[in-house]
Amino acid sequence: MESWNSARTAGQVALDVNYSASHWIHLPWNYSTENRNYISAANRLAYGSTGLYNNVPNPFQYLFTQVPGKPAPIINDPNSTYNFATVPQIDLLRPFPQFPGSFSGFPEFVANSDYQSLQVRFEKRLAYGLSVEGNYTFSKFMDYSDAGGNAWIGNLGFIGAPQDLTNLRAEKSVSANDVPQRLAFAQFMKRR
Repeated sequence: MESWNSARTAGQVALDVNYSASHWIHLPWNYSTENRNYISAANRLAYGSTGLYNNVPNPFQYLFTQVPGKPAPIINDPNSTYNFATVPQIDLLRPFPQFPGSFSGFPEFVANSDYQSLQVRFEKRLAYGLSVEGNYTFSKFMDYSDAGGNAWIGNLGFIGAPQDLTNLRAEKSVSANDVPQRLAFAQFMKRR
């Protein structure tokens, strides 16, 4: 966290200017608990929606059934799609091709976020112990981990999913928790 401030006092007026910034790394990625066996955007573009389901030779068949010229199978699963000579292309393009279909897991800690702000405080002492104080904050909160979640206003449903789970940096945007400007005033009187 960085911080810089400058304060000026002239008579009964005080002005305080601060800069603050933070960078967080290894935050939990919300969508990482969903499908871990996804197809990358590059493969979706290369094969198209129909090409992903074309049947191709099965490189894992010898592990499930006896194939001439290969060692004895080591997996006994009569219901596996890998028992056949061909399989859909989509199953071989997954990060974990040995597990056809999707599966979920614990969150991955791969998200980052950045916060920067300029904070200005003004105080003016008036007659008879009366004071006026004002605060203004101009900030920007960027991340690619919350995807619409906001602890204060509730879950917005986590609508949508990342465009490409192999390129999470492309998801970086203004956070759902961003409050770009904040202005507050107070007036009070000191008792004598």
